[in-house]
Amino acid sequence: MRTNLIRQLDIQNVDFHELDIVLMTIFDTWTYGNDEIFYTCDSEKLHVKYNKKWKISEKLKFNGSKTLYDEIIKEINSINIQNEHKCAEKYIYSFEPIKAEFNYKNTIILKPLPSEAPQPPFSMAKHAVKLKVKYNGHHNSRLNALRSQKALREAELLLVALNSKIRSNTSSNSRHEWVIDNSDPNNWSTKYLSVGYHFDKNPSSNQSETAQPQSFTENIENLLDKYFNLEQTKMEQFLRACFWLDNANEIFCHSRSAAYIALINAIETLLPDSSSDTCKVCNRPTKSISANFREFLDNYVPNGLDNKYKNELYDLRSKLTHGKALLILDQQIGGMGVRDISERYQYRELENIVRIALRNWLSE
Repeated sequence: MRTNLIRQLDIQNVDFHELDIVLMTIFDTWTYGNDEIFYTCDSEKLHVKYNKKWKISEKLKFNGSKTLYDEIIKEINSINIQNEHKCAEKYIYSFEPIKAEFNYKNTIILKPLPSEAPQPPFSMAKHAVKLKVKYNGHHNSRLNALRSQKALREAELLLVALNSKIRSNTSSNSRHEWVIDNSDPNNWSTKYLSVGYHFDKNPSSNQSETAQPQSFTENIENLLDKYFNLEQTKMEQFLRACFWLDNANEIFCHSRSAAYIALINAIETLLPDSSSDTCKVCNRPTKSISANFREFLDNYVPNGLDNKYKNELYDLRSKLTHGKALLILDQQIGGMGVRDISERYQYRELENIVRIALRNWLSE
């Protein structure tokens, strides 16, 4: 049979990645084009056409048996069905020990680890904490895995952005690094080991009755409420900003310049769309990106940043992005001169500005 499935399905509300996984499970092979995918199973074929935003456009054409047609309809329709909630978990880090459980509506939970879990030897270090999230499960194992990882990453990025002590854990067991084992001061050794954290036991729900410090929980619940009440496009926009802030944290020890660019990207992600602000004569933008950047900081960082300082922030970003400059801390290691200290201070100040801007944008 030949038919266009677009007429049988509310396909616009189906996530592209989830649709792709479902169809890859049904069909044996698939071929990608610029804006289309061809799925095939023997002589049976499905042609999916997308627009520039990876939304299904006018084509979801099927040529095959009634049996396969019914299976496709059933599986695609199952994507948006509310199924049994499942729980996913991973370890992330905090720069201060978390003494009590943080629970946001039983959907995002941070559990402290018991005392017998591996701990860093000093307080200002990465302390592991278990992140647990609830998500909508699915009978398709590959789709279920995608949803669990997506829910964990979303929660991780939100917590990183809304609390300066939290750090993500993007390592995997497949990543290895050379490490120095200096646990015995008289017998150092070098080992090639997996990067990450592992502990066999589950944290107890009543591990500690100590109240969580106010600095951790302050306003986070309200901000999470704000986030989950956003429309989908705004949620995606804010999560992209969270990604760039998290990325800055991750790459800081490798490149201060790249981390600086990532921080500015976090703000640029939230800038309003200025495509409509164009000159009617020459069709060019009437306001520069740097002007939008300054205006954004005026609106969301109300602490009197002067225009000269805001221009310096963005000008440095432009020089770094286009290869015209490099922070001194990337040109030498361990510098403690006046310029080195000034760059460190400027970076930390920019990070603080970004965090304030993200929180205020979300609170709006």
